[in-house]
Amino acid sequence: MRIVNNAIAICLWIIGITMICSQSHPVWGVLFFIPFALGPQAVTHVGILYAKSQTTQMVLLWTLLSYFVWFVFVYTKAFCDHPDTQSCLLLLFVGVYAAPVLVILWLAAFLIEKKHRSKLSRA
Repeated sequence: MRIVNNAIAICLWIIGITMICSQSHPVWGVLFFIPFALGPQAVTHVGILYAKSQTTQMVLLWTLLSYFVWFVFVYTKAFCDHPDTQSCLLLLFVGVYAAPVLVILWLAAFLIEKKHRSKLSRA
Protein backbone atom coordinates (compact mmCIF):
# COMPACT_ATOMS: atom_id res chain seq x y z
CA MET A 1 0.00 0.00 0.00
CA ARG A 2 2.85 2.38 0.81
CA ILE A 3 4.40 1.93 -2.63
CA VAL A 4 1.10 2.73 -4.34
CA ASN A 5 0.58 5.79 -2.13
CA ASN A 6 4.10 7.05 -2.85
CA ALA A 7 3.60 6.55 -6.59
CA ILE A 8 0.31 8.46 -6.49
CA ALA A 9 1.89 11.21 -4.36
CA ILE A 10 4.81 11.62 -6.76
CA CYS A 11 2.44 11.83 -9.73
CA LEU A 12 0.38 14.47 -7.94
CA TRP A 13 3.56 16.43 -7.12
CA ILE A 14 4.54 16.45 -10.79
CA ILE A 15 1.06 17.47 -11.92
CA GLY A 16 0.76 20.20 -9.27
CA ILE A 17 4.15 21.72 -9.98
CA THR A 18 3.48 21.59 -13.72
CA MET A 19 0.15 23.35 -13.22
CA ILE A 20 1.78 26.13 -11.21
CA CYS A 21 4.68 26.39 -13.70
CA SER A 22 2.26 26.85 -16.57
CA GLN A 23 0.99 30.08 -14.99
CA SER A 24 4.27 31.44 -13.68
CA HIS A 25 6.30 33.91 -15.71
CA PRO A 26 9.23 33.64 -15.01
CA VAL A 27 9.35 30.07 -13.81
CA TRP A 28 11.19 31.17 -10.64
CA GLY A 29 7.85 32.39 -9.32
CA VAL A 30 6.98 28.74 -8.75
CA LEU A 31 9.44 28.62 -5.87
CA PHE A 32 7.35 31.19 -4.01
CA PHE A 33 3.96 29.53 -4.51
CA ILE A 34 4.84 25.86 -3.99
CA PRO A 35 5.10 26.00 -0.17
CA PHE A 36 1.71 27.69 0.07
CA ALA A 37 -0.18 25.76 -2.58
CA LEU A 38 1.35 22.32 -2.13
CA GLY A 39 2.44 22.51 1.53
CA PRO A 40 -0.50 20.42 2.77
CA GLN A 41 0.36 17.84 0.15
CA ALA A 42 3.90 17.71 1.56
CA VAL A 43 2.62 17.14 5.11
CA THR A 44 0.39 14.32 3.88
CA HIS A 45 3.26 12.79 1.91
CA VAL A 46 5.48 12.79 5.01
CA GLY A 47 2.67 11.00 6.86
CA ILE A 48 2.50 8.41 4.09
CA LEU A 49 6.25 7.82 4.36
CA TYR A 50 6.11 7.14 8.11
CA ALA A 51 2.74 5.37 8.48
CA LYS A 52 2.84 1.62 8.98
CA SER A 53 -0.84 0.81 9.36
CA GLN A 54 -2.80 0.05 6.22
CA THR A 55 -5.80 1.94 7.63
CA THR A 56 -3.61 5.00 8.18
CA GLN A 57 -2.31 4.68 4.64
CA MET A 58 -5.90 4.65 3.34
CA VAL A 59 -6.84 7.74 5.38
CA LEU A 60 -3.76 9.58 4.12
CA LEU A 61 -4.46 8.52 0.54
CA TRP A 62 -7.98 9.95 0.80
CA THR A 63 -6.50 13.09 2.35
CA LEU A 64 -4.00 13.44 -0.47
CA LEU A 65 -6.58 12.89 -3.19
CA SER A 66 -9.20 15.16 -1.61
CA TYR A 67 -6.69 18.00 -1.21
CA PHE A 68 -5.54 17.61 -4.79
CA VAL A 69 -9.12 17.73 -6.06
CA TRP A 70 -9.60 20.91 -4.01
CA PHE A 71 -6.36 22.36 -5.43
CA VAL A 72 -7.45 21.59 -9.01
CA PHE A 73 -10.89 23.10 -8.36
CA VAL A 74 -9.42 26.35 -7.01
CA TYR A 75 -6.79 26.45 -9.76
CA THR A 76 -9.45 25.98 -12.46
CA LYS A 77 -11.66 28.67 -10.97
CA ALA A 78 -8.75 31.09 -10.66
CA PHE A 79 -6.99 30.59 -13.99
CA CYS A 80 -9.60 29.16 -16.39
CA ASP A 81 -13.08 30.31 -15.36
CA HIS A 82 -12.22 33.77 -14.01
CA PRO A 83 -8.74 34.72 -15.25
CA ASP A 84 -7.40 37.86 -13.65
CA THR A 85 -4.00 39.39 -13.06
CA GLN A 86 -4.36 38.67 -9.34
CA SER A 87 -5.52 35.05 -9.68
CA CYS A 88 -2.14 33.80 -8.53
CA LEU A 89 -2.80 35.30 -5.09
CA LEU A 90 -5.44 32.63 -4.58
CA LEU A 91 -2.66 30.03 -4.56
CA LEU A 92 -1.41 31.59 -1.33
CA PHE A 93 -4.65 30.71 0.43
CA VAL A 94 -5.64 27.38 -1.10
CA GLY A 95 -3.97 25.44 1.73
CA VAL A 96 -5.39 27.73 4.41
CA TYR A 97 -8.93 27.26 3.13
CA ALA A 98 -8.50 23.48 3.22
CA ALA A 99 -6.83 23.46 6.66
CA PRO A 100 -9.90 22.72 8.83
CA VAL A 101 -10.71 19.53 6.93
CA LEU A 102 -7.06 18.54 6.56
CA VAL A 103 -6.36 18.93 10.28
CA ILE A 104 -9.25 16.58 11.10
CA LEU A 105 -8.01 13.98 8.60
CA TRP A 106 -4.38 14.28 9.77
CA LEU A 107 -5.49 13.93 13.38
CA ALA A 108 -7.54 10.85 12.51
CA ALA A 109 -4.56 9.32 10.72
CA PHE A 110 -2.29 10.12 13.68
CA LEU A 111 -4.68 8.51 16.19
CA ILE A 112 -5.14 5.41 14.03
CA GLU A 113 -1.38 5.06 13.67
CA LYS A 114 -0.83 5.57 17.39
CA LYS A 115 -3.40 2.88 18.19
CA HIS A 116 -1.78 0.51 15.69
CA ARG A 117 1.71 1.04 17.11
CA SER A 118 0.51 0.55 20.68
CA LYS A 119 -1.00 -2.81 19.65
CA LEU A 120 2.32 -3.80 18.10
CA SER A 121 4.31 -2.80 21.18
CA ARG A 122 2.02 -4.88 23.47
CA ALA A 123 2.29 -7.97 21.29
